[in-house]
Amino acid sequence: MPVSGQAQRVVRDITMQEWTGGADYHGKTGSCSSADGTQHGWWVGFMTRGEQRHVFAANIIGKNANGRALRPMVEKALVELAVLPPR
Repeated sequence: MPVSGQAQRVVRDITMQEWTGGADYHGKTGSCSSADGTQHGWWVGFMTRGEQRHVFAANIIGKNANGRALRPMVEKALVELAVLPPR
């Protein structure tokens, strides 16, 4: 689906996350409940540093599951994998 350059710039601006070490880091949380009441949370995004680009998506399901709770877990894993530089 084609998306205008302006729309792409707006999304990049609103998803930009603060991080150190020269990483251009973008992400978006989300949460919902399914019809049976199961709670879901997600943290999705991408990171560029120099010529490297990494895309990530993570999902959590369970009681009190939400994207804000998942985000630090994903960031810890991205640092451990050397995708994100340490803070």
